[in-house]
Amino acid sequence: MKKLGIFLFRKDLRINDNKALQKACEIADELLCIYCHEKESSDLNPYKPSKMSKIREYFTLQSACEVDRKLANLSQKLLIFNASLERSLEQISKTLQISYLIVSKDPGWHENQEINRLKYKFENLKIITIDNNTLFPKEKLPFDQHSFPTSFSKFRRKVETLPIDKPSGTPTQIPPMPIIDISKLRLLTNLHKDSINHKDLLFLPGEAAGREHIDEYFKTKHASTYKETRNALDGRANSTKFSIWLSIGCTSARYIYSKLKDFELRNGSNKSTYWIFFELLWREYFQWYALHFGTKLFKFSGATDKDPLTSYYPERLKKWETGSTPFPLVNALMHELTHTGYMSNRGRQIVASCCVNELQLDWRYGANFLEKHLIDYDVASNWGNWQSVAGVAPDGKVKHFDLKKQTALFDPDKKFIRKWRGEGAVLDIDSVDIADWPI
Repeated sequence: MKKLGIFLFRKDLRINDNKALQKACEIADELLCIYCHEKESSDLNPYKPSKMSKIREYFTLQSACEVDRKLANLSQKLLIFNASLERSLEQISKTLQISYLIVSKDPGWHENQEINRLKYKFENLKIITIDNNTLFPKEKLPFDQHSFPTSFSKFRRKVETLPIDKPSGTPTQIPPMPIIDISKLRLLTNLHKDSINHKDLLFLPGEAAGREHIDEYFKTKHASTYKETRNALDGRANSTKFSIWLSIGCTSARYIYSKLKDFELRNGSNKSTYWIFFELLWREYFQWYALHFGTKLFKFSGATDKDPLTSYYPERLKKWETGSTPFPLVNALMHELTHTGYMSNRGRQIVASCCVNELQLDWRYGANFLEKHLIDYDVASNWGNWQSVAGVAPDGKVKHFDLKKQTALFDPDKKFIRKWRGEGAVLDIDSVDIADWPI
């Protein structure tokens, strides 16, 4: 009897260096490749991902469409469901007997609970999860879940000398797709119909665009000056922008690391090239941090079990989200985010600090808003970084950025503020009349 495998694409929207896909190719006689994009849901699970902005949704779905085109070259297809994973498998299992579900491991609590529920729903289904989106597989880490080093410095010292696997390449063939009537499946349609203005796209979606960007970056000398330019608020080459494609797996951390080492062989290493690796390790830390803390990643008290002295002020939150605060740099950054789906790392630190300190808002509302809009959203990095700013990371220290000093350092001529219309906002945090509150 043929072994039917389902390969679930999630945050590994690539064919190259996809260890989980390669595992699926090894064990399945027939393979069904699927991606689940649940557009509408009544699920009130507080840990479930928030609804995406139009730009983020477009970027994600077009990256999935590129996977479909690449699979077509291997006589395969990607079925993109408009349903949860559980409901998608229910539809498939009505006509096919599934032997395996193969999927990359994910740091998100909701995503892991989703997989765990399947073990009870489909008792005969063998689920195989693969470490695919981190630099190190779990078995190579020099600590277990209970002894996780909950500061980045401790983590870095333990892992930075560990060997990192080379990218595994691209499969030359994939098991054939089983015969299935896709007209009976709840699939997304009109995926190639433009839903946004292409002029709003700073970056092109998909594996090919990501790989081209990485390759071109390392053909220049930008990596040798990265440490000096990385905090700039604007400028395509001032920071690597790798997170744009890394966040949804259009590329892998292993591929970026391999290209970095090739660059160092050609041009030599320095503090800047090390800093690119350093920030890959920061991402790595947050991946395991999210797995370690589970639901605490989303709790008001975070990893500290101590509630911060902030709250929910509807008017302040609305002004922060719409870039209508008394702080021009913050306004400009928020306008950039909602218009393009992108914001520099320095910008994210600044707006988060404003949200927590100047506006005294519950940090989770800020984290959720960035989750909605960032095209390079990553559950671990986003929520982990917000915890660090809000003072609910293990060290308990609130990070407060002086907004006047940040403006003087990173936008002294107010060029960025003018570009993104940061001036002309309200002079006060709160209105004097409750009638001015947002509806």
